[in-house]
Amino acid sequence: MAEVPHAAKRTPTQPPAWLVVYYSQGTKRVPLKEGKTLVIGRGADADLIIQDATLSRCHTSFTLKDGQISYEDLQSRNGTWVNEGRQDHGQLEETDEITMGRAAARAYLRQDGTSTDPKAALLPSHEAFVDTLVREASRSRRFGRTLGLILLRDDAPGPMGWVTRIQEQLRPVDSMSMYGPSTVEIATPETSRTELMALAEKLIAGQPNKKLRLRCGVALMPEAAASAEELLEACRMALQRTSDDHPLRSAESQSESDLARQKSPSGAEDGPVVCNPAMRELYKTVSVIAKSTVSVLIFGETGSGKEVVAREIHEQSSRKNNPLRFINCGAIPKELVESTLFGHERGAFTGAGQKAKGLFEEASTGTVLLDEIGELPLSAQAALLRVAETKTVSRIGSTKEIPVDVRILAATHRDLEAMCDEGSFRRDLLYRLNTMTLWIPPLRDRPEDIKPLAERFVAMASEANSGSIDRIGAEAMDTLQAHTWPGNVRELRNVIERAVILAQGHAISVADLPERLRRSASQHSISSSSTIPPLSRSEKRSLVSKVDALAQALPDDKQASADLDVGLKEAVQNFEARSISEALSLCGGNQSAAARYLGIPQRTLSDKVARYAINYDAENTGVSETTRDYPLQSNNENETLKTRVQQYEIQLIRNALQECGSNEAAAAKRLGVSLRSLVRKIQSYGIMKAD
Repeated sequence: MAEVPHAAKRTPTQPPAWLVVYYSQGTKRVPLKEGKTLVIGRGADADLIIQDATLSRCHTSFTLKDGQISYEDLQSRNGTWVNEGRQDHGQLEETDEITMGRAAARAYLRQDGTSTDPKAALLPSHEAFVDTLVREASRSRRFGRTLGLILLRDDAPGPMGWVTRIQEQLRPVDSMSMYGPSTVEIATPETSRTELMALAEKLIAGQPNKKLRLRCGVALMPEAAASAEELLEACRMALQRTSDDHPLRSAESQSESDLARQKSPSGAEDGPVVCNPAMRELYKTVSVIAKSTVSVLIFGETGSGKEVVAREIHEQSSRKNNPLRFINCGAIPKELVESTLFGHERGAFTGAGQKAKGLFEEASTGTVLLDEIGELPLSAQAALLRVAETKTVSRIGSTKEIPVDVRILAATHRDLEAMCDEGSFRRDLLYRLNTMTLWIPPLRDRPEDIKPLAERFVAMASEANSGSIDRIGAEAMDTLQAHTWPGNVRELRNVIERAVILAQGHAISVADLPERLRRSASQHSISSSSTIPPLSRSEKRSLVSKVDALAQALPDDKQASADLDVGLKEAVQNFEARSISEALSLCGGNQSAAARYLGIPQRTLSDKVARYAINYDAENTGVSETTRDYPLQSNNENETLKTRVQQYEIQLIRNALQECGSNEAAAAKRLGVSLRSLVRKIQSYGIMKAD
């Protein structure tokens, strides 16, 4: 076949015109076809449906004919406005701005045979923006660069045409999205504080529409945050502090703020949420250690609530009426760490125009929380150790020792013992800090806390935004509880804050939640629905005789102690593999029946069979001698593989603690795990050392 000449090859036909529509959750690019009419509204009869109460069900129609776009208002309640004037019908030019309720649109037309593609005008979704923010935050930490965030809101509120003018004033490297109705979010990589404030002032002042009431909150990383979620939270709180007299607010530097700033005016955030059993045990321990003056090391993932635990320790201590100071060690520029912590004298270094107290001096007679202690450089670790031992500080540029009376709380999500082995953290400092250790379970491990936390955040966000949202719909709550929350409590709070802004009526619906949560809930639903149903009565009866052939208890203490010789992790994996092999034996090699017997989905069983390389002869229906001493489960049909494995792990930990006289460090060594991991498991399982 002869090759088609290049000039004769067919190319995709470009639409002759587009509409780019801006609305509360982002933008949409809609092609217009010759002779066709497009209807925009919030009802099912509209061609482009925008869920916004300010739009009528069928609000405005657009028709392309002979290269011209005509529009007609469809007797909408709030009218159709073109260039700030209400119009019933007419024709659009590319420079025109058309508004429908809170939604805005711009037209893009082909001219002289060329096509003006409006891709550049499109805004990413909030989900895509957050992904970008996470990547930029990671780059910021890795290369020691800054990252700015701006939240800009029109408090009028009115049409969103101003959004396009904001977009035109940004750099190509900046990112922008719709945070909510009348609110945009802007990420500005590698921006100094001066440049960030100048841009914010320019955006507020540079709008020709006199009806706009723009307010702006800004936050800079690492000055005010050490992660994307923290940056978003800090910027949102700055926006909440704006007023008519002060339309621009900057997030407080972490070295200048304390934990009290987190409380709402009505005290809605007073006291921690404690529903999960492990959390109840944790706060019982907090009540005991709060009365002492020992140092406490708090382990927990980012956003899990380490600051809340630290505040509770302070509030229940005799120091509660004295300063509580908080600082994120990962958010301080390395060259300013010691100055920030210990202060400096005038002229001690370039830029030190006057002497300044450090964090420890400011907090004297009170409490200091050093968050992300693992991020401290070694030189600062040595200085901190000296302060902890001598109870004195020396400002940079001075040899004078200043006495300080400070209780030190430290927090981290990192394995400090592993860092000691690597040489990146001082072991003597670790011993000084971990007089008492606490571990905060991640939110995914305490699902009982999700609902009360979400309801608390709804009340706080509704109050801060003068809204009427007072509850979370049942389906939306199910979606929240199905999510794994990698960002923990801070991520939940950010999700609720935005949902309150997006919600219409009095309740948060599923549509107000981020796409990633809806997707997660959908996958969870599929997984749940695909779980193998329980065994039938006849299947249970057929297994009774085989189950009776097995011992009905876990391995005895002697066997469990021997299992520890390979370490906790491997011992637990071996037990799980034996349990699966045993279930297959009981069920004659039928994986479907074995999965039902174990209480897990069949695909989970298949994955574990492959992972452990379990070879099973389907014709062998007996119980092998090697597994007879390791029964799968008792006749209690509520037991599953997961609970059985957990019971076995608890027994191993108890045995190790008993062998080591309740010495956690020795028990951790016996188990082949880090002290942090052992403390976490003890608290998670509620194991008492005296057991």
